[in-house]
Amino acid sequence: MRQFAGPFVLAMLPICAAVASPIDADTLVYVSFDGVQGAAAATGVNINEVVSGPTAQLITQGSGTPTALYGSPVASRMSAGSSDSSPWSNLSSLHVMTNGVPANPGGGTALSIASSSVFGGSFTLEFYFRTDGQIGTADQFHRPNLVFSGSIPEIQLTFDTTAKLQLVYPNSARSASTSQVTGDAHQYDDGEWHHVAIVYSRAAEDANNVLSLFVDHDSTAKITANGVVLDSSSSADIEIGRKRMSATSGIRFLNGWYDEFRLTQRALGAAEFLCEMPPASRMVREDTLVYVSFDGQIGADMRTGLNLNAVAAGPLAELVGTAGATAPVYSSDCLGPAIYNGRKGDLEANESSCSFVGTPTAGMAVRIAPTNFFAGSFTAEVFFKCREPISSSLSSAPCILFSGDVPDLQVTFNKADGKLYIAYSNPTWAGEPFGDAHQYDDGEWHHLAVVHDKLAKTLEVFLDWKSAWRKTSVEISPAQEYAMFVGSRSLGSRYFDGWLDAFRFSTSALAPREFLTFTPSLGLLLFFK
Repeated sequence: MRQFAGPFVLAMLPICAAVASPIDADTLVYVSFDGVQGAAAATGVNINEVVSGPTAQLITQGSGTPTALYGSPVASRMSAGSSDSSPWSNLSSLHVMTNGVPANPGGGTALSIASSSVFGGSFTLEFYFRTDGQIGTADQFHRPNLVFSGSIPEIQLTFDTTAKLQLVYPNSARSASTSQVTGDAHQYDDGEWHHVAIVYSRAAEDANNVLSLFVDHDSTAKITANGVVLDSSSSADIEIGRKRMSATSGIRFLNGWYDEFRLTQRALGAAEFLCEMPPASRMVREDTLVYVSFDGQIGADMRTGLNLNAVAAGPLAELVGTAGATAPVYSSDCLGPAIYNGRKGDLEANESSCSFVGTPTAGMAVRIAPTNFFAGSFTAEVFFKCREPISSSLSSAPCILFSGDVPDLQVTFNKADGKLYIAYSNPTWAGEPFGDAHQYDDGEWHHLAVVHDKLAKTLEVFLDWKSAWRKTSVEISPAQEYAMFVGSRSLGSRYFDGWLDAFRFSTSALAPREFLTFTPSLGLLLFFK
């Protein structure tokens, strides 16, 4: 395993204890819901990754042939890069749908865990879910069920008539069920991912027989019930995503998504739950003028005629190039490379990168419409990976960034030795190489950041989050607007040959801790507090 090249070290502790494999000696069921994106999920197949555990399989019942498809996950989660365990593959999540018929027998797809005496001891049942949207008419048939097992039932997690989360369990006399609700109406059917964990501590561990519900990694339980006595002899199936009515029918199926289901035969603490999914992408900040993610369907061509800039108020960013040039192709970055460290702007979603094929005279690049990029302080950053070392036989070396006509900013390769080279106006043209020969055209991913502090009059280049070159008394202040090119020197020359990812231009001088960050060599996702 290569050493972590980013700005943080592995000694930093993650936010939860699941750095190791999610399967341990107490794990009874683990289902990752990973599959080929877009493919139908097979029913009748044991998808429990615990070899000695009970059968876990998708079941589809009722009319209308409801479907379950593997889809792209909203966010990456933790791999096991710092342990000897197999990493979470995290290839996809599972999208389940009903046939739209609410009443019994209904129809839909659910996960069924074969009968097991799980209620005979302490346990933790946890998973991620996301609804397709708000729950509609909230009568008993329209409220989707998340968990159901037993006849009283022993355990049920569902939505109540106001679309609050509802935990159902036997009363103290075991003669009927009782329930508690948590959250606001429609708080958890909002189309966002949520993590739930049902934790039961039987008397052997807790004299009070405590049943708790944890939501979204809050260390404090949302619901706590004392004196709950579950039927230790029960061997009922556990249904995830429906309420079972009989051996052949069910109602209250969920329209939505599931991921990372785990059943553990002990009461876990909140720090032991499956790791928290990071929030939505944070690459766009208040000072972001341009953000191009280079993310798309792997294997598809990058389309021309589209505005690639994710900043709504920012300038147009579009794919341009020479006639007949090979269009960039979306390709897999690497194995789960995102690093999230809890600071605004530090998550690279990293669904894919773009593979550019270029020569000194032909290729394609991203052109950002003319803007006064250099009116103040700025940071221009991008990830790049060269296809092969720069050859001295090239007529000219590929360019990574270019803007202006002097130029006011250019980062390129020096064809003589493969060193990186920066050129800028100050106000006359100046330029210098930096780094060792062929240090950055080695076929590995590198992060480049060019930072100009207008007040301090400094220009600094960072490679892989470390300072590689710095100049003082630099003033970049053009009198007109220019276009900026990522992957070429203007149009018609010096096209980049390799992979590009996550270009961002910020209107402030960022510090290294604020740069976009990921390590393509480890396939490791870390969460920092």
